[in-house]
Amino acid sequence: LSRCQRFDFRPITLNVMVSRLKEIAVLEKIDITDEAIREIAILAKGGLRDGLSLLDQVSANNSKVTLDDITTNFGIVSDQKVNKIFELLEANELNNFIKLIEEFKKDGVDADTLIEKIIDKAKHILIEIKLSTYNGNLLFDNLYDIIFDLNTIFTGQNVNLDIYEMLEIVFIKYFSNEKNL
Repeated sequence: LSRCQRFDFRPITLNVMVSRLKEIAVLEKIDITDEAIREIAILAKGGLRDGLSLLDQVSANNSKVTLDDITTNFGIVSDQKVNKIFELLEANELNNFIKLIEEFKKDGVDADTLIEKIIDKAKHILIEIKLSTYNGNLLFDNLYDIIFDLNTIFTGQNVNLDIYEMLEIVFIKYFSNEKNL
């Protein structure tokens, strides 16, 4: 090591990544929405080179790039759809929840990315509950358990398991048998 130059790289923060991708989109005259840039930054997971590669891929057809283009091209799920999962849980609409998961499966949504986004959303709701800014009826302990159950699926994936089925099983536990919560 004494004759080597050492570089310790850290992931780039989401805000810095979004800002840089916006600058590049302007310089390259890429017509892209802010939501699409943010989703690219999330997909890049702190790697600007990965973000630039994704931006290049979606801008190849020279039309306006939207969030729908990103979700379609990369098999990801939008934040709105992740929010819908929690709305259905709050409304105790198990049938619609199962239909939504089937839709993700049919659309080829990457299960790992889906689980990551669900965990992130649940974490944000937990924080809102602790800060007393949450207006919903989801319980802290249930969300906490969902995070750890999903993490178990995420880290201990068995190639024989259908991740979507496991996702349904985790959430079914938290739907009530009663019509009204």
